[in-house]
Order: sequence, then C-alpha cells, then structure tokens
Amino acid sequence: MSERTASPEKTIITDLSDTHPQLAHAPQEAMATDGEHWRQTIEHLKTRTRSDASAEFIVLDTASNILTTTGLRLHATQRAPLDNWAKFYWYTGDNTSIYWRHEVRFDFRWQNTSDRPVVINTLGSLSFHGTCEAVANRPALFDERWSDMHIYGRLDINELWGGPIRQASQSARVMYLSAYIAPVDDTDVQRERVDTGVSVWYDGYQVPPQGIAWILLSCRMLANTRKGSARFDFRDTYDPAHKVQAPVVGIAVHSM
Repeated sequence: MSERTASPEKTIITDLSDTHPQLAHAPQEAMATDGEHWRQTIEHLKTRTRSDASAEFIVLDTASNILTTTGLRLHATQRAPLDNWAKFYWYTGDNTSIYWRHEVRFDFRWQNTSDRPVVINTLGSLSFHGTCEAVANRPALFDERWSDMHIYGRLDINELWGGPIRQASQSARVMYLSAYIAPVDDTDVQRERVDTGVSVWYDGYQVPPQGIAWILLSCRMLANTRKGSARFDFRDTYDPAHKVQAPVVGIAVHSM
C-alpha cells in the first residue's frame, strides 16, 4: 500500500475563498465532484447553525489517519488538504450464507483549546467513485439464492478526554444493489457504477475545555448473501478515478 501524507491543518473560516484561493471558483453543481464541494459543505453548515454572531467556523481538511476494519486491505491512500482518499477492493466470495460489514474510516480530530465548554455542529463530506456487483448463482431445484449490498456514508464523533464514553453518529445511504433468483431462474448478475457524494452531520455535541473530539467519516459496506457474492471495487485497476474521498469536515463552534 502506498500513502502520501501532509500535515493536518485547521483553518478558521471568515471568507472561504481566502483559505484556498485555488478553489475559489470551483464548480458548484455536484456533490459528487472530488474536493469541489468544500465550499458547499461550509455554507450548508452555516445554514444549519443557529443564529449566533460569535460562532466560529472551522475547516479540518487533512485526515490524521485512514483506518479499516480487520481483513480489508487498502491498495493506496492519500492524506492532503482537501484530498484525502482511499482505494480498496472487497469481494465476499461465493458463500452459503453470510452477513458481513467492512468500513474505511477517515480520522479527523479537533481540540477545544479554550477554558470554556463549547457545543459543536459538525458536517462532513464523502464522495464515492467505483463499481459494485451482486451475483446470485444458478440454484439447484427448490433453492432461492440472493446477494444484497449496501453502502452508507457515516459520521461518528467520539470523545477523547477520559470521561464516560459518549458517541454521536449519523449516516446516509449511498447505494443499494440486489440480485435474486427463484428456484427455476438462471444466474442473476447486477452491476452498478457508483459516482455520487453525500453530506452527513451531527448538531449539538458538547466538548469540555481542552477536550478533543474524534471525528470519523466512514464508508460503511454491508453484504448479505445466500449462495451468491458481493463485490465492492474502489481500486483504480480499470479506472484511475476510482476511490472513496473525504475532502473536508466543517465545524461550527458555539460558546456555552
């Protein structure tokens, strides 16, 4: 696995175009474009934030780490301002019956350096570019077979200050694909190209003085098969654009 890394960056936003002028005129149309919807992310965060002139808007644009669940191998990763991504592949194989989950997680962290508790509203962006395939193999007589696949974009916030564990999470569906055959049917193969983006948010998370909020943006993949298989392909074997990307996390900080 190869990885390129830049130092994590925290930027307090006043005029968004000041912080990343190279993106000041980025196209605004699609949540599916890599890195270009960073401005939309912060503007969306602002619209979700209650009227508070003292609110501080912060961008975390470089992931601290990229993590996976056990058994999922990353083919390549990058951590850089507005360009955090992972390339990977997961194939369940032909199974009698399986329900399994894998995740790729982008790790961002923010510390409340003030001497007062604060409340944060958090919004993260994820984009997905790859292909998925669900296969239900040709059955024996009187035997149903299927393969169901799901992808979700997920935001989790955890505390890193030693108190009772508090976790907040939200998720958004990215894709659902299903193959099914009845006893008299032939093999069913369903394929889908994934090119989309989602925003996930959580409002009202409290952080004490000097507390660190551990923020995870995740691609969560679920597979439920019976004598079938599921394939999640976010490698660049056939398409160099294939990857999952988490370009930015936006935070609105409110004093309590």
